[in-house]
Amino acid sequence: MVGHELLNQPQLIEVARRNTAAETVTQTAYKVPADAKRALLAHIVRSRNVWQVLCFVRTKHGASRLARQLEKDGLATSAIHGDKTQIARLEALSAFKEGKLQVLVATDVAARGLDIDDMPLVVNYELPHVPEDYIHRIGRTGRAGATGEAISFVAPEEEKYLVEIEKLLRKKIEIASLDGFDVETARADRPPRPPRAHKTASAPREPRVPHAKSTPREHAPTGDDRRAEREAAYAKNPDQPMVARPGNGAPAPGSALMHGHGGRGPGHRGARPVPALLMKRPAREPEKV
Repeated sequence: MVGHELLNQPQLIEVARRNTAAETVTQTAYKVPADAKRALLAHIVRSRNVWQVLCFVRTKHGASRLARQLEKDGLATSAIHGDKTQIARLEALSAFKEGKLQVLVATDVAARGLDIDDMPLVVNYELPHVPEDYIHRIGRTGRAGATGEAISFVAPEEEKYLVEIEKLLRKKIEIASLDGFDVETARADRPPRPPRAHKTASAPREPRVPHAKSTPREHAPTGDDRRAEREAAYAKNPDQPMVARPGNGAPAPGSALMHGHGGRGPGHRGARPVPALLMKRPAREPEKV
């Protein structure tokens, strides 16, 4: 079955052809270098004393940056893009609809579904990469039978996007002259970008100074020297009787060798003295009072 067999005297009604701009919107383009676009936008807004200008850029970062720059130029400006909160978007749109803003910088998030009565001007600060987005952008003006204007800034590297848009529209966009605007002066007045900080080569390291070697001991103590030091120390303490070394005489009375302590027998060079508190001492009679 086909449609005409089911319908009785059907009629086709079209609001507009697909991928076409409204006939009430005047489209012009300015060929201008990228670094002179901001000065041209400020010149148009001031010379015409126009408010409620919707300015489209491609990126969210570019929208915020352009809004800050226009604020420094003395224009009442705000930005709207995907990174803004819903409250911030509503506040910016409310101020724009009430005519409190001269310029509203936006990404393509505002190219669809944004309906503002009698919006006078739409500026394509940067041409979109997709030609259909151009039609949605300029469709924000010239609504409900009202007249509007759409201006596009075309840098030399963006001319290929302009050609694609004209193929979609099937007509040429008029290239307007920059009357009263000097591109070279605008580029000269723009402060130069600060040079990017490059990584500097690190300073050569100073050669390491070898650590001074510790001087060797003049005379390393031998085993006999250490024993002599111990014997001298024991001699200063009467509670530690010394053990006579072999060949130097009989063991001292009360020594460890006399009492069989040490476990190595008499005459052993490594015999150790026994503390006096552990040796047997002769009983002493108590003194009479």
